[in-house]
Amino acid sequence: MGIKSFLKDSAFLIKEITRDCILKKIGDSYLNFSDSFTIVDAGKNYVKTPQKKLYAVEIKGFGNIQRTLSILPQIVKEFAFKQGNIYIFLTKNKVNFEGSYDFVSKSSVYLFSENKALLERIAGFFEAKLLSSKAIIKALLDIFQVNVYKSDFESFGLKTENIIYDKTPAYIDPIGCGFKKIFLEGAYKQVKDYKLYQIVGNTTSLNNINLLDLFKLDWKGYIAITLIINRDIIQRKTKFLVGDVKKFEKNKEIKQEFINFEESLRNKEDNYSIIMANIVAVIDNPKIIADISGFFNSSIYIEKEIFKKSLIYKTPILSRDIDFDFYIAVEDAVPLISQVFKNKELKVKNPKVLRGRDISHNYVSFSFAESATPHFFILGKTRAGKSFFLQKMTSGIIRYDVKINRVNNKEFYMRYFDKGNSAIKFVSKLKESNVSKEVVSIQNLKEFRFSFLDISAKNGVPDFEEVDFSIMIMNMYLEGHDIAPFNAIEIGELKEAINNVFFNGYQGVNLYKLMEDEAYRKVINNLFEAHPELNNEFTKNTDIPLDSDFAFLNKPRIIDLINYLSIKKQSQTIDDMQRNSIENTLLKLKALNSNKLFNGYSSFTLDAAKKFFYFDIDDLKSLGEKEFVPAFWFIFQKLYKQDKQRGKEFKAKGKLPTPVYYYLEEAHSYLKYKSFVSNFSEFAREAAKYNIHLGFISQFAGDLPEDVFRSLGTKIVLPPENIKDALKDLKNMWAENPEYIKFYDEYAKRFYAFVEYERGLFTLNQKISEEEQWLFDSEK
Repeated sequence: MGIKSFLKDSAFLIKEITRDCILKKIGDSYLNFSDSFTIVDAGKNYVKTPQKKLYAVEIKGFGNIQRTLSILPQIVKEFAFKQGNIYIFLTKNKVNFEGSYDFVSKSSVYLFSENKALLERIAGFFEAKLLSSKAIIKALLDIFQVNVYKSDFESFGLKTENIIYDKTPAYIDPIGCGFKKIFLEGAYKQVKDYKLYQIVGNTTSLNNINLLDLFKLDWKGYIAITLIINRDIIQRKTKFLVGDVKKFEKNKEIKQEFINFEESLRNKEDNYSIIMANIVAVIDNPKIIADISGFFNSSIYIEKEIFKKSLIYKTPILSRDIDFDFYIAVEDAVPLISQVFKNKELKVKNPKVLRGRDISHNYVSFSFAESATPHFFILGKTRAGKSFFLQKMTSGIIRYDVKINRVNNKEFYMRYFDKGNSAIKFVSKLKESNVSKEVVSIQNLKEFRFSFLDISAKNGVPDFEEVDFSIMIMNMYLEGHDIAPFNAIEIGELKEAINNVFFNGYQGVNLYKLMEDEAYRKVINNLFEAHPELNNEFTKNTDIPLDSDFAFLNKPRIIDLINYLSIKKQSQTIDDMQRNSIENTLLKLKALNSNKLFNGYSSFTLDAAKKFFYFDIDDLKSLGEKEFVPAFWFIFQKLYKQDKQRGKEFKAKGKLPTPVYYYLEEAHSYLKYKSFVSNFSEFAREAAKYNIHLGFISQFAGDLPEDVFRSLGTKIVLPPENIKDALKDLKNMWAENPEYIKFYDEYAKRFYAFVEYERGLFTLNQKISEEEQWLFDSEK
């Protein structure tokens, strides 16, 4: 007997047998119950009804890619002759989420069972734990729609609006009569207008279902699926049906199949490939019951109105209409127990930065700290909304209330490198907000001057990490000018020269000569105002110690390295190989020194204690492509070294550093340099260590070299107007996850963003108010 053949024939047979009497039986099987769902006792991880102890687990997921209980066949074998069913409750609770959405919900998958070991086995597979008694009660209140949730502005999490049961002793002590009153009367009050349906199960073609397709339908309430795996119960049920089968003469071949199956159960020859199921739906939207029934491959569903209140109180956990039990292949039951939602809360200290609804209208919140590294990449073609998304995400990070122009979270630092002043309206509003003094907008970047040796030093010893960073920038400059970067031997010579000039002194420059470059004129005039004694034509800035405001003038320049190495090259104590390395190093230093943008001193200072820095990199791009990238990294380094130092101080105190976010537009401009890419993994690890988040924004996934791609924990994809335009790029990006491509292709038209992180992929639609629409849209 083939399994599929029997399942198909048995479904037909049962339908024929019950056709005439099924309407008469509606509600009758519930007449014999004595008590409703009452909790009489509670332990650490169970509640007790008058009939049984009850354990529960919530199956939470990390993304919208379905992960099913693939070990169900083993579980069926292991617990085939032990007591306990699996009760699956698929619930959707309302979330009051302000904005333009028609419906947002908290969707959950709860499992209950009388068998603790059985449930622990399932929980272990999904890396979950049994719920506490208090959590079980809250789950029951979810099921019966007592819990209505709201989005919490501060935490990005969900809080219940119905808090009365939290304040009653009955909630702490579930045995109390107060809980019974709230649970019973409160439950029915919430669902009295809901419809209760019994779905007549079909036994075939369920193995390809995805619970997401069920949850994305517009409904609230619960769908309860009972899986009966105990062979004794299945045998008794089958034996009972055989009596009716023997009266059925229309198809003797089908009848014999059924009898053979009953005999195999009785003789324990069953291969455990078939179990039984029962499906009940209590929902608020009767218009979609046909869709829900169709999801289970059934066209038959029956509304139950007789004793509806009592039926709801008991739930299928305590009593079900066994006339509607149906056979199902174990492999078809596997996807009925699935992780499908990005709602597994990880214990992360960093704040949530994104929130909205996912593909099934489920509420979603996310923190970059949920990935192994906090760095991220935003992929979006032209007009895909990259700037809008970035501003909206920023408003979430700083908890910005657009209606009253107020920032509610001050535990952040933001370094926003924009393109085309896309966020200038937003930044202008922040300058008028309660953090106005913390917002710095830097313009005219092309007037800046930079120094390759703007390196911190203590007692004449330069900071070795800053030295490495500066050498990386030097190499990017050389690459951009088609000059081979410093090799390992030359870097050794370079570091030795840097150490020497910092420790032993350097040439300095005549201040009046420095003023010949207009970029320095303002700096020197400020210096003369602070130190009138320096205002004479013979003074060099190295003659007198300068205060901290002008300390950058007390640093060496590239010419000092050239002078030092030129003298060293003449030494008789070095061999020809070293002399040749010094000559090559000098040639490259002279190339660096030939550009007045970089051969002097830094003409600017940035105080990284400020919360929000905003730059428009188009200012720098006007310098030319070859100058743009090193100039950008000089500005970046000014802030980064201060942010890193602050992070070190936090770590020394045993505290998590305040998160720092860097947004880097034009990512392809930086990522094409081998000097940068070869150092990126180490750089990314260092930044993550101090809670510094690096965000790269670009139009093509191909802009990310493999080493960089692996170092970014989160990838955010913004679908373009023509979603097919991004598919080629995404196929390379998601080559190892073809299910992501299918997922994107199916839903890109409906959702604003796809967020991939190390645990999965989820969709996102953000709540956009009219005020935000105007504020974040750069074209309005």
